[in-house]
Parts: sequence; structure tokens; C-alpha cells
Amino acid sequence: MSSAPWTARSPFAASGSLSSRRISSVDGRCPELRPARRANRTWRPSPNRRLATAPRDYFGRDDTRIGSVVGYCARDGRPVLAVVTAPALRRRIPVLTHDGAVDAVELKSVEFAAPRGMGSAIDDDPGVDPIPQSAEPAPGGASDASRRLAAVHAYATRLTHEDEGSSATDEDESPLAERAWRRALAAGCVPDEHPSSTAVSSAAAPMDVASLAAHVFHGDEEPALCESSVSAATEANVGVDLVRCYAAHVLVSGEPGRFRRHGKGRFSARTAHEVESFAADAASQAAADSEREAAWARVGEAINAPPGSKPPPSHFLDGTVTQLRVEALEAYALGDGNRTSAQRAAAIDFLSRFGAKIGERSAMDTLVALGRWRGYEELSFARRDVPTAFPSDALAHAAAIEAEAPPDLDCQIRKDLTRLRCYAIDGEGTVEVDDAVSAEALPGGKIRVWVHVADATRWVGLGTPLEAEAESRGASGYHPRGVLPMFPLPVAARLMSLTPGEPKCAVSVTAVIDERGATEEYWVGTSTIRVTRAATEGEVIKMLAEEPGRHEGLELLVEAARRRRELRLKRGAVDVRMPEATARVFDVGEGEGFV
Repeated sequence: MSSAPWTARSPFAASGSLSSRRISSVDGRCPELRPARRANRTWRPSPNRRLATAPRDYFGRDDTRIGSVVGYCARDGRPVLAVVTAPALRRRIPVLTHDGAVDAVELKSVEFAAPRGMGSAIDDDPGVDPIPQSAEPAPGGASDASRRLAAVHAYATRLTHEDEGSSATDEDESPLAERAWRRALAAGCVPDEHPSSTAVSSAAAPMDVASLAAHVFHGDEEPALCESSVSAATEANVGVDLVRCYAAHVLVSGEPGRFRRHGKGRFSARTAHEVESFAADAASQAAADSEREAAWARVGEAINAPPGSKPPPSHFLDGTVTQLRVEALEAYALGDGNRTSAQRAAAIDFLSRFGAKIGERSAMDTLVALGRWRGYEELSFARRDVPTAFPSDALAHAAAIEAEAPPDLDCQIRKDLTRLRCYAIDGEGTVEVDDAVSAEALPGGKIRVWVHVADATRWVGLGTPLEAEAESRGASGYHPRGVLPMFPLPVAARLMSLTPGEPKCAVSVTAVIDERGATEEYWVGTSTIRVTRAATEGEVIKMLAEEPGRHEGLELLVEAARRRRELRLKRGAVDVRMPEATARVFDVGEGEGFV
């Protein structure tokens, strides 16, 4: 039977599935339905392939089989000797430690693995009993494996402590780690110096733990040590190689200045030049640590000092790291938005070091105890980064102005208004008198009102340090303990201030008020005035009540204010009276207050 001729529909009729349709559409019988081939197709290796195929430089499953003795560091840094009790699961091996605990350690955390095939693993030595792989306690209370591991660990720890206590300078009586390092150099494990007499780093292959133990427990030079290791192995009922390998590992692990650590429990001896450089770095670090601890002790003494013996606020602004710590604590106390993450971490470390609670309130209390802040501290200026002190160039500029007055650029156009009776009305305790008022009667019942403001441009030119500082401040700031002037007080309180009885430069504004309270004309310009009297609001009210007709200027100002108020009320203004509060803070220590 002959087959039917092929048509474009026959492949789709053979199957109803979408996958078969795709396969049938590119089967070579229909070239027009083939997918387009990708042009210029090149193979590029994955950037992660190198990382995925790189050899891991730590012990694997073959090195940590059941019954293998391994060593690692606990979270607190102490060395732990253990035996593997089960196969690794997800790169974590179950172990029984020398103190009888059951743990699971990651493969990459294993720093020591007793090599097999040389009697160093407990179950490899034919002369000793194999280690039990369970943690069941023996009649004595602890498992037999834990007791045997504990004996090995105790010997290694005792040997390391005895070596750390040795400080003899004689080569024959030098510490054991130093003697082992010298033997490693003499054996040619590492070149001491380059042939060109230039010290170089070691390029030799690292030593495994067996080779390292051979240098530590040298039969000819360390007979007493070898004998003690045999006794320890007999007491622990383990192979002597395990005792020596683990003791050498623990000993050399505490000597980073002489031996460089590598993966899989290997070490290489450093060159003499490297040892000297490492010792110099260690001495420098020790000196820095001692200096840091002395600085912390100084901070602790200030915190524990009685209230009357606190150091001045600038005591810790000494340019050292202590200043950075105190500034970080201040930034933390100011709250979010005023500190960086580094300052927050430094402040938390500061508080934790002295046992204080972690919080902004605790930081403020610590600054008060330190003497940096007082019991009440105005934080609004600090939170807005308002400068509380003038920079040195601004202070130098102010001193130069006091010593020699700059030329008056407006002397040709400055109007002489010293004929007017000017009154400076300010609050009690005002240091900077920066404004004054006056008035004079005109024909037709009109009143000319004058407002005079101290002319700062007479003393401070554009582009000078004082002008830049004044621009950044904008105005004088007032807080319960005093004032933050826009200019240094010697300039603001003496040169610029409208001191009574002295001719002072000012910027004057005048306006004519008619009988209806409307303004007819105005003028603004530089002037020279002389303040007749400086008074508070209470004193002005008393002067008008007790001395009528004597202060014509004040009475004209009151009349002008009345006219303006009536005009505003006729135009629909609403007079809302709000209570005013005046606070006066007294400083117990200084006996002074500020409104």
C-alpha cells in the first residue's frame, strides 16, 4: 500500500500535542518552518565556573570519617578536640568533644585532623583499643572516648602554657615554639634570606601536621619532651603520634609570628625578617592598645569623679581618638538625623564599655557624668548644627577691626540724625542694642516716625570672614543660658551696638503718618544717631505715666501707634490678644539668670 503524499497538514494531523507539533514543524521536510540559527555563536565560560571548580582548602569528608579525631575552635576561641561519630550531613559532622558534649561542626571550621595510616588516629594504632563511636557514659560518669580525648587535650594545653611562661633568651633554653621554628629553618623548609641578601617571603610548600610534630618533638634535641609525650599517650591509651600531632598543632597555632597558617591544618615557618617585622608590628599594636586603654581609663575617671571635680567641657577635645568617641556619643544623643552609622556604632560601644543602657537618654546622662554637658543642655542649636563658637579667622578679623576701624564707605551719604531723641527699648539683660525709635511732630498734625537699626556694614565688608560667618548664622540666637551672637561680642556689643550717649552708625527708616493713620511718604538710608536713653518696656510705661509731657518723642510714638491701629480696625483687622510668658532661668552655680 502506497503512502499518501506529504502535505503541510500531515505532521499536525499525526499528533494533537503542542510538543509534537513543534517537533514535526522542524523535521527537515519543511525548511521554511525551521527556527533561525543564532549568528556568531561563541562559547563563553561562566564567570562563576572558576569559583565553582576551585579546590577547597579545608578538610573534606575523606579526612573526617567516622572515628577520625578532629580539632576546631569553639565560639569563645578555646580549642576543642573531638571524635567524629557519624557521617557528614550538609557539610556538618557530628562529633563527641573532649568534655563529653555532643556537637556538630562545619567542615570548613575543622583546623586539625589526625592523619590516618600512621597510628595517630585512635582506631589506627594496633597497640591501643579503638575509640567507641557513641557518647554513652561509662560507669565512671563520662564516656571512655571523652576521657581519652580529654587526656590528650590536657597534655597539649599544659605544654602550650608552659611554653608561654618560658622567657629565657638563651637558645638552648628558649621557648619550645622558637626552637621548633629554628629547626624548621635549619631543615630547609623555608629560605631564610634571598641570595641577594634581601629578605623574602617563604615560597616553600607548607608542612603537614606530621612534619610539624617531627620538628617539635625532635628525638635528638628534645628527649625529655618525647618521653613525656609517650607517657601521655600511655595514660590516654592512644597512639603517641596523635598526642604529638595535636600538641604541635595547638602549640604552633598560638605562634602566628613564627608560623603562617594554611588550609587543612598545614603551617609554614616564616623567615627571620618576617619574624622581626611581625614582632615590631606586635609591639606597635601593643603600645597602641595600651594607649587606648589609658584613654578609656581617663574617661572612666572623669565619669566617676564627684560633681565638683568634673573636667571642663573642652577637656576631651584634644585631637585624639578620645575626641572622636565623645563627638560620636554627642551625635548619638542628639537623635536620628544627626549621626552616622559609624557614630552610632561607636556610641553603643562607648555605652557598653561602661555598663550603661543603650539609648539617647543614657548617652545624655553619660555626657553629663563626663562633664561634657551640664544637667540642662539646650540641644536645639546642636540638632540644627548651629555653630556655638567662631572660627579663628573670624576672631582674627574682629580683633583687627577693634584695633583699627575700617573706612566708612557711606560717609559721603550718611545723614546726621543726632538731633533726634532716640529711645532703645529692649528686654532686661540685653547686651546688643541693635535698634532704636524716635518721632517728631510736623505741621498739620502729622508725625514722622523713625526706626534706626545698627549698621553692620559699617564694620564688616563683603567677602570677609565675619561676613561669611554672619551669613551662615543669619541672626543672634537666644536660649535659657545665654545668647549666641551673630558677630563676636567685642564687635557686636561695643562697635555695632547703639550705646546710649555715643554717635553710632545706623540704617534709618522714616515714614510720615497723617491724622487718619495713613502713610504719606518714606525714606531709607544710612545715618548717624545718638541714643538718648535705653529702657525696658516696663520702664517706658512708667515714664509715660509718671512724667507726662517730658518725653515728647515717646508720646508721639504712642499717638502714631493709636492712629495706625484705628485705621487697621476700620479696614477689618481683628485684634487678638495672646498671653505672653517670660521665663527666667537661674544658674545655681553662677547665681545668674537669663530671660
